[in-house]
Amino acid sequence: MKRKSISFSVVILFLSASLLFSSIFQLEFYGGLSWLSPENLNLLSSFQQSYENFYYYEALSYWEQKGKISDLSKKEEGLFKELKLAIPVGARLKFRFSNNLSFSAGVSYLSRQQSSEVTLTYSWKQQDVALERVNSYSPFEIYFKAISPSLGIHYLLPIKFSFLGSNSTLELFLIGGPVFVKVRNYYSLSSQLKSGFYPIQKVNLVHSEEGQGRGTFIESGFKINLNLSEVSGIFLGATYRYCQASNFSGQGWEKITSGLQSGQETVERIDWEGDWAIKEFNFSEDWGNLTVKKPSNYTGEGVKYSNDFKVDLSGPQLIFGIFLKF
Repeated sequence: MKRKSISFSVVILFLSASLLFSSIFQLEFYGGLSWLSPENLNLLSSFQQSYENFYYYEALSYWEQKGKISDLSKKEEGLFKELKLAIPVGARLKFRFSNNLSFSAGVSYLSRQQSSEVTLTYSWKQQDVALERVNSYSPFEIYFKAISPSLGIHYLLPIKFSFLGSNSTLELFLIGGPVFVKVRNYYSLSSQLKSGFYPIQKVNLVHSEEGQGRGTFIESGFKINLNLSEVSGIFLGATYRYCQASNFSGQGWEKITSGLQSGQETVERIDWEGDWAIKEFNFSEDWGNLTVKKPSNYTGEGVKYSNDFKVDLSGPQLIFGIFLKF
């Protein structure tokens, strides 16, 4: 009898401890959509558009004015796109300090690869010979990823709307921490000059620059937690994220292959490494001058420092996810 009493006491103690410590922790997984406008990174698109226009259409227009060529036309397919959206995903472990207050530790991942397919065709006549230059960027890419470990504070309020359920809550939160960002600009350009169906010149250029930097972020927002059971639920919310990173450095390379037949091409490659900055590129030709800026770690001739390079990943976000209590 005494042994049964002890066993019963142990069971009661275990159940009491389970109830006491139940739902102290909450594990969350989420995804969503982020709106952003990293102006410095988007300079890469405007730079390439300006460079292409200066060295091809403006050059050909100049020679048309000089009477060297005639019947110039230009056809564009595709655009050099800019970064405007990104996909955030993350996980967070929350500790319930009281009925209304919780603390959290988590990690989030924000990334986007903006890929463009652009083809520009220039047609003209030179001494009654029809010529055509086709420049095809396949692809032109701007890429970033950001990894952010974080700590946070969360304040919960019950919601008394019947359609949301009696245990639903409104949650206000503030999180922050360091952010580690990687950026890359990559493009492959095929440029071919031909007369009718006969190729005259063919050049392939592959360009790549990448860098890694770090910074900080702060994110505040709200979300509505909908309990599906005692231990699980879903949530939907909106946040605003302030996030900037700097001190980028990394490697770059460019390879140019020219020639009409396989095995008879000429290949040139250059490699470099350095700190990223907003660089000013100056080009001077018979038909004019071009000064244009873009973020780069290239330090070659005709390039000079303009401004520090920072990646601004700030913007509003919509998030949705699931949570598990234990």
